Amino acid sequence: MRIQAELNFYPLGTDAVGERVQTFVDGLSLPGISVYPGAMSTVIAGEEAKVFQALQHCFSQSAQAGSVVLCARFSNACPLPGK
Repeated sequence: MRIQAELNFYPLGTDAVGERVQTFVDGLSLPGISVYPGAMSTVIAGEEAKVFQALQHCFSQSAQAGSVVLCARFSNACPLPGK
């Protein structure tokens, strides 16, 4: 099943917020995942297992670099951005 996830990523305790957010978003670009970055959130889409796999990988990598908060909303019914 194809799903979408709207993500809000917040690195904590750093002055390099933009850098850490960009690294997180760049890490989502895995085979089978479409990434739609926005000003305040990023939407990713793909097969359910691949979306969760990408999120697990990126969250784990980001959390190893410092404290983070990741908020996600999932849908199997929302249209993709620009569609």
